[in-house]
Amino acid sequence: MSQRLEQAIWIERYFIFISIPYSLMVAAAAYRLEPKWLRYSWIVLIFLWSLYAGIKDMGTNRMAWEGAQMGSRVPWEDLTQQLIAAEADNSGPINVYTLTVISKGLRTGDWASSTSLYYFLDSYGIDKIHFVYAKDVQALLKRSPVENHFWIAFFELAESPQRYPAVALEENGYRVGDPIAFQAMYNRIVLLPVWRK
Repeated sequence: MSQRLEQAIWIERYFIFISIPYSLMVAAAAYRLEPKWLRYSWIVLIFLWSLYAGIKDMGTNRMAWEGAQMGSRVPWEDLTQQLIAAEADNSGPINVYTLTVISKGLRTGDWASSTSLYYFLDSYGIDKIHFVYAKDVQALLKRSPVENHFWIAFFELAESPQRYPAVALEENGYRVGDPIAFQAMYNRIVLLPVWRK
């Protein structure tokens, strides 16, 4: 059902409370095993498996790039400072079009980037930068932005390869500058400056 709706109904973090009774059931089952060597073998196996799974998941940083947690480990303040520096000479207003991405049944990416960047822009007292939702670069091009200069914020995820937006923009008469980006493993958050030719 979550795959058919715009927003997921089941999200892993909503069910974290299940881990405690599940662990208790597994421990009780292992404790009832006979003979003792089999019981202790299973207890050691369960412990080692749990330890391995926890270390592996922390090492991959997977959760920071999926679903509701998307963008949770991005250094948003650094990206915001770079955006402010890039637009220091521009009095504004400046639109940042945030593109969405589907991850684990959630339509996200646009929300993560706009709220995180806005938070730090507000803390620096910058109000010339505004965020506008765009489903994807094609929807943005159909809207045909009227400003001569704007930015696009988007996630590039290893799990959902997509065409780099700069290609479509350049094919439609825009000039694209050097991106501001943060990369972790195979995933990136990109802020891309765009001008009309």
